[in-house]
Amino acid sequence: MIRITCKQDGLWRAGIRHARGATEYPDDAFDEEQLALLVAEPLLTVEVVDDGPQPDPFSDPEITVLVAAIGEIPDDPQYWTGSGAPRTSAIEEVVGRPVSAVERDQAWARYQEAGRAGDDGGAD
Repeated sequence: MIRITCKQDGLWRAGIRHARGATEYPDDAFDEEQLALLVAEPLLTVEVVDDGPQPDPFSDPEITVLVAAIGEIPDDPQYWTGSGAPRTSAIEEVVGRPVSAVERDQAWARYQEAGRAGDDGGAD
């Protein structure tokens, strides 16, 4: 995150009107040229602020269950997508509950990262 503190209300720099005080922007809010203009302005203080630790999607215990379920899916094309990922329906059969595509993708990434996926990533 980028925090810009302005010492003068209404100052225009880099195409933005800055209010007096601190304002926070996402890391990608400015291109290099804009950042150079902002940093060079004596009435502005520009800081890069650490947003803090981001949650690890792989630490979710439910995802751990889904990773284990992927290991139980039969090596049969009906259970795997064309890209080699397991179908959500195949995981649902193993765990006995609905599984979203986001959950499937997180579990599949973790499964592959752990090196448990076969050379072809599935049956296809």
